[in-house]
Amino acid sequence: EEDQRVIELVQKYGPKRWSVIAKHLKGRIGKQCRERWHNHLNPEVKKTSWTEEEDRIIYQAHK
Repeated sequence: EEDQRVIELVQKYGPKRWSVIAKHLKGRIGKQCRERWHNHLNPEVKKTSWTEEEDRIIYQAHK
């Protein structure tokens, strides 16, 4: 699967060498790989709803 390959390549080359990673994925450019990683595959990105504490912090920051 392409997503798994992106994950493996990011582990090998790091999350900044998108042109190098794209060379291993037929029909993809670095920007596409980067966006897929940052928007869907990066395990550090929280995908759950915000907590009440996070809501409070954002609310306070925008007062």
